[in-house]
Amino acid sequence: MANIKLIVGLGNPGEEYKKTRHNLGFRVVDEFAEKQDGKWRNWERLAKTSTIDLIEPGYKLTLAKPQKYMNNSGLAVRKLIDYFNISPQELLVVVDDFSLVFGKIRLRSAGSSGGHNGLTSIIEHINTSDFPRLRLGIGPVPSDINHSDYVLSNFTSTEESDIGRIIEEAVKVVETILTEGMEKAASKINTPIKQEDSLK
Repeated sequence: MANIKLIVGLGNPGEEYKKTRHNLGFRVVDEFAEKQDGKWRNWERLAKTSTIDLIEPGYKLTLAKPQKYMNNSGLAVRKLIDYFNISPQELLVVVDDFSLVFGKIRLRSAGSSGGHNGLTSIIEHINTSDFPRLRLGIGPVPSDINHSDYVLSNFTSTEESDIGRIIEEAVKVVETILTEGMEKAASKINTPIKQEDSLK
């Protein structure tokens, strides 16, 4: 597996979406950037990016938050991987996942979109699903709520009180990926899935 050179957090731009379930990817890369003293800048009106120097393992890493809406995230990702001349395997996408219970984290080196509009857009634009993704559980979706409405709703106050811990855990996973590799990071979090952990 190639070193990760670009980390994309998925979400929707705009203050009204800031605390929604669908923006958990944004919040993780925001926290990672803050820990690294990264500064965000606008990039070609397609994304906000922050480039940081990693002391370990010793290369530049770019963080990105696409600034098109979720279902057009792939446009920015395509432009970014072309601009930085990286392969899909050097891309890590941080994404919410309603098929995992709230607080669960899963790391995969490839896979389908699972019905996530942001991942669907990325797969369509880069013509492959062979890229790593860090999936953050936000489920289950209540039976009386449409999936689209659910992901665009805010976390409950109880959930929000746990978000800081979940984001910090996700950031630690990212740090492990960068310093020790995907396999080591996956071995720490991808324990056998219990029936209640997966909603698929």
